[in-house]
Amino acid sequence: MLDDGPTRIGVSRGDGSLQLGEDAKGYAFGANKDGYADGGQSFKMNNNEAKPYGLELKKGDIVGTSIDLEKGKLQFSVNGNLFPQAYALDDSRKSGGGALFPAVSLKDTAYVNMNFGEKPFRFKPDNQHMPICQASEENVIPSQADCWQINPADVTPGVDISPNGQGAQSELGM
Repeated sequence: MLDDGPTRIGVSRGDGSLQLGEDAKGYAFGANKDGYADGGQSFKMNNNEAKPYGLELKKGDIVGTSIDLEKGKLQFSVNGNLFPQAYALDDSRKSGGGALFPAVSLKDTAYVNMNFGEKPFRFKPDNQHMPICQASEENVIPSQADCWQINPADVTPGVDISPNGQGAQSELGM
């Protein structure tokens, strides 16, 4: 995380909510459903249900997401410290019926850099996990979404968003 602000990091199906973790198609770690960590506690969130999990995220933290599709296991880490299993994925996701994609929801001043393994990791995953960029071709499914989207209903004042969420314009000096 490069700056403080409500952040959720995780995975989602391509047709999941832009508010990561607020539907059954997205699995999030970070801010709760109100958009904030609560008293230093972060949350795991799926289907709009937030439960305490891990540590509070702060500027400079490095969040990792680990998925074991054979065991249906999703877990997160912060600065190399792996937390217990956050979610057990259902059989449809384990067998490829619901492809999962990296996803992030940000609000206010939050922003992040993503590394899918193109650059060396500061905290390397264990030998049972590999970076997304090293996945074999038969395990890769292209996303049907256009690159990135912004939720037009949840933006910082002064930023104009196109109705499809794919264009943004800001007036400086407000």
